[in-house]
Amino acid sequence: MSHSQVSCTIPVLGALLRSLSSLGEAGVELFFAISGLLICSRLLEEESRCGQISVRGFYVRRFFRILPAALFYLLVIAILAAFHAIPLSAMDWFGSLFFFRNYLMLLEYLHHSPLAMHWYTGHFWSLSVEEHFYLVLPAMLVGFKKLRLWVLGGLALAIAFWRSILAHIIHSNHQFVFRTDTHVDALLIPAMIALVLYPLARNKVAKRYLPAWSLPVFVGLEICLLTFRIPFSFTFRAILTPLLILSAVLHPNAIAGRILEFKPLRWIGWISYSLYLWQQLFFGVNFVGSPPGIAVLRAWPINLVALMVCATFSYYAVERPFVRLGHRLVPGPAKGAAPSKGAPSAAPSLTPAYAGLASARMLNSVYEGRDQQSARERPL
Repeated sequence: MSHSQVSCTIPVLGALLRSLSSLGEAGVELFFAISGLLICSRLLEEESRCGQISVRGFYVRRFFRILPAALFYLLVIAILAAFHAIPLSAMDWFGSLFFFRNYLMLLEYLHHSPLAMHWYTGHFWSLSVEEHFYLVLPAMLVGFKKLRLWVLGGLALAIAFWRSILAHIIHSNHQFVFRTDTHVDALLIPAMIALVLYPLARNKVAKRYLPAWSLPVFVGLEICLLTFRIPFSFTFRAILTPLLILSAVLHPNAIAGRILEFKPLRWIGWISYSLYLWQQLFFGVNFVGSPPGIAVLRAWPINLVALMVCATFSYYAVERPFVRLGHRLVPGPAKGAAPSKGAPSAAPSLTPAYAGLASARMLNSVYEGRDQQSARERPL
């Protein structure tokens, strides 16, 4: 939303749209934090069980996790564009396919390109940032085993200072939200927190540092950071959001934990990636209008039904089969397998936990070691 130059002649509507934009921004930060925590924790789990991290295995599983569903969506919108049902830029489409869509946002902003032309692939900016993070994290964990925390911290600090230099010295703050070089610390910092808390959580010590009552405190601080823009607010939110998540994940019997265990929320968590991919096709009428060819599908509540149908089909027909294929091609460590010589003590098997926070439900299993679902069924 924030890359559009939305002007409203009705003050109340303008305030409402700004509030919705802030909520959308918080949602992106939430899922970046989930990804940073979860991916780093899973790699640490693999290292604990096997004695090393398989970089090849990681990328094969990521390929089959991310690409098939994304390609399916891109194929559908390409067909719609070919029949003139929606506007679509070829450069945007290829930028989404090869994960440089986030930097095309900068060009669109500088050239005042119409938002409607770029809407249907605009959300791929966040997927692009995540993919760039995936290129960095395994290499750092493997290549700097004894210095990994310092290397990740140094990179996150460098990005924070780079962002500050751009904003206050060069006065070029174009599209901070969308650029990897100014926003990937939203994933790096949660990964650092995972590195610090992983051994503590295994020994059940982390709960002492993040008690259940800390959740409302973190929520309140998050609201303050969204409401009042302070220096280094990006960095503070990158620290705060994963702590907020963990304060819920580490206490499954607390109120928040019980809410997130609600079965409909867990199911929404499983299909959340497909929901992310398809929502742009059916929502956003207030910002870009609706092409005549799909206007009916973008009207409430038909758009919600259409989104759920497409996301459900994408999950069961595309996502899950290819995730299973990825796990068959590169299987993880067998349940109960002994670690390699010299490796840390093997941790219990992973299990999904808290699908109501999308993949964050898995974090609890990484830290608690319960085994409820086989690796072939995991949506990662």
